[in-house]
Amino acid sequence: MTENILDQQQLLDKPGPHKTSKACLYTKKLKQVDLTILEQLMAKSIAATTVKHPH
Repeated sequence: MTENILDQQQLLDKPGPHKTSKACLYTKKLKQVDLTILEQLMAKSIAATTVKHPH
């Protein structure tokens, strides 16, 4: 995950039980995580990283 994604906090309220650190999302049971929300978080993180650090 990247920092400073405006709607990231809204998405982080939805995936299920988890903890976060500066750039990681930790979960104990993947079956409790909303994979659609996790996919959205990852896509936003990848897009933000690509903009910040282009090839």
